[in-house]
Parts: sequence; C-alpha cells; structure tokens
Amino acid sequence: MKTFLKKRINDLKNLKADIGKRLSPNSQKHMTNDSESAETTETEITSKDSAGTAASGGETQANAATGSTADTAAGGSGDDGVFDDGTGAAGSDDDFEALALENARLREQLARAAADFANFRRRTEREKEDLRKFAATEIAEKLIPMLDNLDIGLAAAEKHPEAAPVTSGFKMIGTQIRQVLGGFGLVEINPLGEPFDPNYHESISQMPSDTVPEHNVAAVARVGYRIHERLVRPASVVLSTGPAAGATGAVAGAVAESAAGETTTTTGAAASAAAANS
Repeated sequence: MKTFLKKRINDLKNLKADIGKRLSPNSQKHMTNDSESAETTETEITSKDSAGTAASGGETQANAATGSTADTAAGGSGDDGVFDDGTGAAGSDDDFEALALENARLREQLARAAADFANFRRRTEREKEDLRKFAATEIAEKLIPMLDNLDIGLAAAEKHPEAAPVTSGFKMIGTQIRQVLGGFGLVEINPLGEPFDPNYHESISQMPSDTVPEHNVAAVARVGYRIHERLVRPASVVLSTGPAAGATGAVAGAVAESAAGETTTTTGAAASAAAANS
C-alpha cells in the first residue's frame, strides 16, 4: 500500500510540475504550497504505516492487493505494467497463440465466403443471360409445327395457278412469322449438300447420288431449327452413299452379256457353214 501511494503521489507531483510550467507565477506559488502539503501527507502516511502492528500490516497488504486488482480492472494494467485480462492474471503465450489461430480460422472463413459469393454472382449472371437468350424457346417449339403445315399447304397450293394471289399472301405471313422468331435468335437448319453433323442433323435414310459426295446430305425431309447455339429441332436428312455402284455393275453385266451373245451367234453360224460344205 505504501509503494502504491508513493507512486501515485510522485505522479501527482510530476503532473503539477508540468502544469506549473504553463501557469502564471501566482499560480506556481499555489502549486508549491500544494506540493508541500502533499509531502507532509506522504510523511504522515509513512509514519502511520511504520507504527502499525503485524495484524494491521496483514490487513494493509490485503487492502493493497484488492486496490491493485480494482485499479488493474479499471485501467487495464497493473503496477508492474504487465498485460492483464481483467482477472488479475497476466496474459500467457498460449493465449496469444490461441488468438492467432482463431484469427487465421476467421480469415479463412471470410475468404471462403467471399469466393462462394463471387461464384454465386457469376452463376446468377450466366443464368440471367441464358434466360434472356432462350426466352422464346418454348413459344418457338409450339409455332414450328404450324410453320411446317403452312409450308405443306403452300406447296400444294402452288400446283393451282388460279390460287396464286392467295398463295402469295400466305407466303408473306409465313415470312413475317419467321422474321419475328428470327429476332429472338431462331435460325432455320437446311443443310442440303452439306456434310452430316450429328449435333444438328438426324439421318433417316440413305440414297445414292452422282452429284452429292458420300456422307453429305442428299435431301432434306424436314428442316430443323435452333435458337442461338441451342438446338430446338434437328433437321431430318437423307445421306448420300456416293455414286450408285449397283447401277454401274448392271451396265457392265449387260455389255458382257451382249458381247457373249454375239460370240455365240458367230460361232453357231460358222459351224453351220462348215457342215453345209461337207
């Protein structure tokens, strides 16, 4: 307790001396009187403390310990300047290590949360863009069969010249429907003469062709459609098998048979002439 009070009195002296340098001479006189009073008080406290009994000394030490604990809790530091966590026990290396590990764990959790949020934002933006690009897919799937029927009807109407004005009007309607759907990214797939692409074509048959190379599309049975890069309906196509090998073989066989018949006839006529001469 004596040490604690002495330290506090010295702190007051130093504070008053510092303040006295900034005050007027009259104020310094008052500060000097206060300093003398503080020294007198220190002397009285020292004499009273030395005259105490052993029991009083024990009580004084207990009170000093209590005061030190309260001062540490209020100020955050004890008389010796060591870090105190508020319970009177100084912080150890294990506490600092635990705090460092907790800090590292929280930083890792924050980094993971930030990465998850960035992925979620990119995924949301991609889904929003896909929704905008392919919004007309469902309505296109419903209108495409109507366009097929319209094309079939127009093909039949073109065989009747007297219906040419009506046919022309329905053609304009079909063209407008395709233009509207084209504004949403609908593209017609009509791969006549092109190489077969399993991503967009559906083979339904094969046929020989002298003009279309093998494995190319020789005929289109039904056109296909796609919206941007997404397939709506594949094109039904007939693939070419190249020149007709069977037809070439038949022609060669007919020529050979004709040549063989002529040889037989010639041989028969020569044999008859020889028999007549004999």
